[in-house]
Amino acid sequence: MNKIYWVIFFSPLVVRAIQVMRENGETSLKKKQNDEKVLVILVFGIIIFFAGYRSFVADTITYVQTYEYLPSDIKDFDFSHFDRDVVFYFLSCCFKSITKASYQAWLFVIAMISGVAFGKGVCKYSKYKWLTCYLFIAGAMFTYFFNGARQFIVMSILFCNTDYILERKYIKAIMLIAVLSLIHGSAWFFLPTFFLEKIKPWSQKMVGIIVVSIAIALLFDKFAGLLDILLKNTQYAGMGKALVDGAGSTYIRVIIATIPVILSFLVKGLIEQKNDNALNFYVNCSVVYMCLMLISTFSFGIYVGRVAVYYEMYNLILLPILLYEYLEKKTSIIVIVLCMIMYFVYFYYQMIITWHLPYASEVLGIS
Repeated sequence: MNKIYWVIFFSPLVVRAIQVMRENGETSLKKKQNDEKVLVILVFGIIIFFAGYRSFVADTITYVQTYEYLPSDIKDFDFSHFDRDVVFYFLSCCFKSITKASYQAWLFVIAMISGVAFGKGVCKYSKYKWLTCYLFIAGAMFTYFFNGARQFIVMSILFCNTDYILERKYIKAIMLIAVLSLIHGSAWFFLPTFFLEKIKPWSQKMVGIIVVSIAIALLFDKFAGLLDILLKNTQYAGMGKALVDGAGSTYIRVIIATIPVILSFLVKGLIEQKNDNALNFYVNCSVVYMCLMLISTFSFGIYVGRVAVYYEMYNLILLPILLYEYLEKKTSIIVIVLCMIMYFVYFYYQMIITWHLPYASEVLGIS
């Protein structure tokens, strides 16, 4: 694995360690909160830097080819050449036409938009930002900057506007999703969050979702056959067969996805007693993410994963809250350490054993 990924991995730990060493008994709460925001800026700044200057990493070559194919004048842009996600390509054409910049500048802007939006979401919703940043990196979610960047733009913008859901501003949320779906069609998979916000954690409805997902996983061949029938005359015809024939996700991803769900179940009484709207929403999203990851082990993991990522990001907020606020202090420290070790193992497994994700940058002279 390239050393760049180790730099990214250790960045939140190093910054946090420096901040802790500078703290003393007189350090105010406001100062600590400001330090955590600084940590978010530094960590995402590092990721944006390396993502922005990448070359030929994962699907980057496809993005580069697309950018080179786009006309240098907006007047020459042909909407008929793009049957979906047309806004993304049109905006890219506008950027190319106005700036006359190379693909490298374009990739940097994409990374900047995603990083600023996701970082803003972390600052708005995470109470324990350093741990959220660690989970984001150790859980290999940071690789969305390098692979699947177009969908990550959508994810990041939706994430930093979660308050639309929590405050039930559904019209604004639908309008945002509709616009973002023109950047990446998967944005519509975010719609079910409207219903998750209204359901109490571990209610009969949520238990029903778990039962149904287990049934789908165990009987996936039959479910895929039904899906093919329903989508027969659409652009998604044959999707069921593709899901069956594709490689499933690894079980270790299901185990990681299950951790916050189990913790939230163990303290469900305290969660019910607190009855915090945002926390309830995060728990429900975590349950849905676990269910989708379970299904993905019996299907084409890439396709199901495109749905799951819209729920995965809320584990970054939920898990630190559960570890810090719903366990006794001594137990909390032990569990946090164990959790960090497990996520490190997951990081090592994904980045080194499974993905072998290289990193190259012509600008930085890294190959």
